[in-house]
Amino acid sequence: MSTIQSDEIGNITEVDGIELFWNGRQLQGLGENGTPYIRYEYNIDGQRTKKILQYPGMDTPITTEYFYNSGMLMGQKTGDDVLQFMYDESGDIFGFIYNGDAYYYLKNAQNDVWAVTNADGQAVVLCGSMPLKQIKRELPKATLPQKEKPCIH
Repeated sequence: MSTIQSDEIGNITEVDGIELFWNGRQLQGLGENGTPYIRYEYNIDGQRTKKILQYPGMDTPITTEYFYNSGMLMGQKTGDDVLQFMYDESGDIFGFIYNGDAYYYLKNAQNDVWAVTNADGQAVVLCGSMPLKQIKRELPKATLPQKEKPCIH
């Protein structure tokens, strides 16, 4: 069973010995013994602009930068890896470009992502609990991945 602590405004401050550091409602970092090993930075609009990961013993931190246009997250860059998000005219995300390769979300009627396909229509990630029979109907010629992987969206 997990041990969870929170502060007076409801921010979770500790989970199983991992500390969460806050400035109001903005998560500033995670760490142990008062020392953050993941730090976050925000712009004036409260949007996260940077994540800096530096565990004890790491010589060089890993930095992820986040980029916005009119309040929408357009992409992120970690080292040489670039992730750009694609939105339709109504502002709904429909896919992403990762290091130059396009991937597309397949969504159900509730707008939940149930698969990610490459530009050839092959499923590269399966999400959630859609029955395999239904997936094969939706993607009859797809090469399905061996395992279902969690999707974060």
